[in-house]
Amino acid sequence: MDILAKARKLESKLAQTIDRAAQQWSQSGPRGPLEVLHGVLAAVDERMEPAGRGTHVFPFNQIKVSVVADSRDARTRFSGVLDSSPSLREKIATRLRNAGCDVPALQVRIVYLTQPEPAWDTPEFHVDFDRAQVTDPPPPEATVTRELTLTVFPFRTIVVP
Repeated sequence: MDILAKARKLESKLAQTIDRAAQQWSQSGPRGPLEVLHGVLAAVDERMEPAGRGTHVFPFNQIKVSVVADSRDARTRFSGVLDSSPSLREKIATRLRNAGCDVPALQVRIVYLTQPEPAWDTPEFHVDFDRAQVTDPPPPEATVTRELTLTVFPFRTIVVP
């Protein structure tokens, strides 16, 4: 693992630990939409793997972001930030490209829930990563030449290609 990747992971872990401690100490409210956006991008950074010679690989092509939005107003606020231009998918793809990752078929889905699941690391959002098999497009159908022979009266034969 190269030094830059180690430093990124250490920075991310430290930021998470300090953020959790600060929230508990200050009794501050839940994270806002921009903080959730940055948290999702940090989660993506953590999942990049060094591939040697300064390059990285992102082994996933599907990302599911679950966000707690217990009211219509909260969902509108989160949607305004996560769906704005550039979209969350575009921000993630840019982040991955800047790290040297190839992202040809990246799918990002955002799901809004009314309460967090017990296994989540943060109470406001959770990011699931998956890799689905990318199927090659079906091969083009072979060109088949068909002929129809039509005999009209016994005197004339017509061949229709």
